[in-house]
Amino acid sequence: MMSDRDTITFHTNEISEFHMYKLMIGSVIPRPIAWVSTISKGGVLNLAPFSFFTIASRQPPTLMISIGPGVEERKGTEKDTLTNIREAKEFVINMVSRPLGEAMIRSLPT
Repeated sequence: MMSDRDTITFHTNEISEFHMYKLMIGSVIPRPIAWVSTISKGGVLNLAPFSFFTIASRQPPTLMISIGPGVEERKGTEKDTLTNIREAKEFVINMVSRPLGEAMIRSLPT
């Protein structure tokens, strides 16, 4: 990594997947976070926070979430949200209201 007063330059192939994730989520601010709700084929409800959430299109109105593979201690795993979406073919993106803001922040993985 090289730096001067105004610029930090790095090569993405020299950064771990975890550190690239941290760099990306720390760079795009304010970063909206949504709760995505799903239900498993066994009827188990799931509510998960997603920071990779955005507006994809205004016409047609489309929201987007991005679900990547597990990293670090979750490497090789798949989120329950993705499993449930594949099985049930539906999910809900829930916008977090101000009164629920603190609860949403506490639900984020560290």
